[in-house]
Parts: sequence; C-alpha cells; structure tokens
Amino acid sequence: MKKLITNYTFDASAKTVNFNDYTGTFDIKGLLLIVNVTDNIIIYNFAVDGLGYTAVSDDLVTLELASVTSMDDADKLLIYYDDPVATQLVSGTVTATPSGTQTVDLGANNDVTVTSGAITATLSGTDNAVLDAMVVDLAALEVLQTSTNTKLDTLETTLTNIETDAAALEVLQTTTNTKLTGIDADTDAIKTAVQILDDWDDSNKANVNLNLAGSDAPTGGGAESGSLRVTIANDSTGVVSIDDGGGAITVDGTVTANLGATDNAVLDDVADKLGDIKDTTDDIKDAVESTLDVEGTLGHGITTGGQGVKTISSVGAHEALAGSTVCKKVDIQAQTDNTGLIAVGFTAVDATEATGTGIILNAGDVYSLEIDNLADIFIDATVINEGVRYTYFN
Repeated sequence: MKKLITNYTFDASAKTVNFNDYTGTFDIKGLLLIVNVTDNIIIYNFAVDGLGYTAVSDDLVTLELASVTSMDDADKLLIYYDDPVATQLVSGTVTATPSGTQTVDLGANNDVTVTSGAITATLSGTDNAVLDAMVVDLAALEVLQTSTNTKLDTLETTLTNIETDAAALEVLQTTTNTKLTGIDADTDAIKTAVQILDDWDDSNKANVNLNLAGSDAPTGGGAESGSLRVTIANDSTGVVSIDDGGGAITVDGTVTANLGATDNAVLDDVADKLGDIKDTTDDIKDAVESTLDVEGTLGHGITTGGQGVKTISSVGAHEALAGSTVCKKVDIQAQTDNTGLIAVGFTAVDATEATGTGIILNAGDVYSLEIDNLADIFIDATVINEGVRYTYFN
C-alpha cells in the first residue's frame, strides 16, 4: 500500500533520510518519491536518472542528488513509500453497507480489512490534518510539474535555436571557404605580376603596345596611307622629321636622339616616377610574400603548444592560470566533475553567481581566447579545489 511517511529525520549536509518507523524492515524497492516541499524540488524519484540513491543502511538512505547539501534539515519533505504490510487505520465510527456476504478482519491493533463493499469513516482531527497536508503537498507537486514542463519547453526552444544557428554557421563556413579560395587565386596572380615587374631589366624587357589616337599602331609593312612618313628638308642640317601618318615606325639599328632641356626634364621625371613605381611594387611584393608560406598559401603560424591543469585553493582567490608562459592562443575547459562555477577573466575576476565578473563556465564548458602569455589570464571558483584544464598554442 502506498503510504505517506511523516516520521522521518532529514540530514541535508549528509544527504540522508532516516525512516524512523522502519528500523529492520525498510526496503528501498518500496521508496517511490521524495519532494522537498519547502524548496519545491524533487530530490528522489526511483524512475529518473540522477534522482536515485547511493547507499542504504537499514532504514537510512543516502540520496544521489548533489544539490541536497545546500538545503536545510528543517525543510518539509513529502515522502511516499510502498509498504507491503501497511493497513489503513480508521478512527471513530465505521458504517459498512455490504453487498452480499462480507468479511471483516479485526487485527491485534484493531486494523480493519474490507474485501468489498462501502465504508463510511468518521476521522479524528489529526487524520483530517494529515489529509489536508496531503492536499497541500499534491498541489505543490502540481505546481512543480507545471514549472518543470515550462523549463522543458524553454530547453526545447533553446535547442531548436542552436540547431538553426549551427545550420547558419555551416552556410557561413562554406561561403568563407569559397572566398578564401578566390583570395588564394588572386594572391597567386598578384605574386606573378609583381615578380614580372621585379624581373624587368635590360635583358628582359616587357612588351608594350603603342596606341595612336585610340588605336594600336600597326607594325611591319603596309599601305602608304597607314605608314609613317619621314621628311628631310631641302635645307637639311641633319635634322630628320617623322610624321605619325596614322601608322607605325620601325627602326633598325641604333637611334640617337638629341633632346632639348625640356624633353630631358620630362624624361627624367618619367624615370623618377618609374623608379617610384618599382619601389612600390617591391614593397607590395615583400608584403604579399610575408603573408604566404613556402607553398604560397596563407599560414596560421602555430607550430608548438602545451597543456596543464589549474585548481583554486580558496574561493575568491582569482589565481593566474599559469606562470609566465608565452603563447598565441589558449583553450580552457572547466573540469567535468566540477560541482560549482568557474569564472575566466583577468585580475580580480569573481565567480560569484549573478554578481561576479568574467566568463562563467559550468562543468565541461570550453572557452577560447587569443593572448600572448598565460600569466595574464586569471580564474576563480565557487568551490575550493575545483578548476580547469587547458591547452595553449605557439
């Protein structure tokens, strides 16, 4: 018979419940449910993982739920136990309206067992108080169930949002990879062009197209109308004039030009600008090559690393993650067996829930950041001797 247990002793710090009426007869298989009505929290449910027990000694049960230690011994508990030998005690007048032949067994304690028929019981004030308490406790259980359903709905919504974000990240990753491939190809083209400019000298000249009046000048032979014309004056003093004629000029051998001061100044300016262009292209070439590895692809620069473990010896101590250790990046994970919170930040970081500072990590959470020395990172914990493991990269 399912029975409401009212005679018990609750020790929150030890996570134990003592069933005072069942010394020598308690059976853990009959324990159905324990609810902390004061805190509105289920602390034992035989059908739920994590809400079981860790030990049974006669009528003393040690609970599994870790947060029990934060409760008070005086908290009110609602306990249901399936007692195979329990009977329903009736106080006052019992009126039975039997149908056919009925069997009533009066036990040594005036217990009444009715195999069939109807019983009307007049209960004492104490019994009514117990029933009233059961009604209150059942109402509390209903509130707890509603709260739990609300939290489950919130969790489901959160998981749906996480799945949506993960899909968006996957699309972003694909887009990023495509753009990086394009950047890699463009970088190769820039490197090739810069190399060509760098290689220009007297033995390796670049090809240049001559454009006249918006059209490329012709080369080789051609019709008179498309050829350039050389004019030698009748009173020539050795000066030869050449008109463009809408065509191209081909000169075999060496040509020496006697230029005026203005022309030389223009050419000198052109030479200076070409020198500036070469200097600029050399700078571009150096900048591009500094971002490329030996195969011509972008490199992350990380070649070595290390790892370690850090625990907090005193709550609020905000201790450095490690001594002076040069790095480029570090991944920090809260130990998976932590029962409290870890805060990651800089000096004076505080793990106090709601009012503290830094990044909060629950057990198993991971936080990554780029930094040049592990000694600049500090952690704090809400439980002593709890901490983190970490891996750093150089």
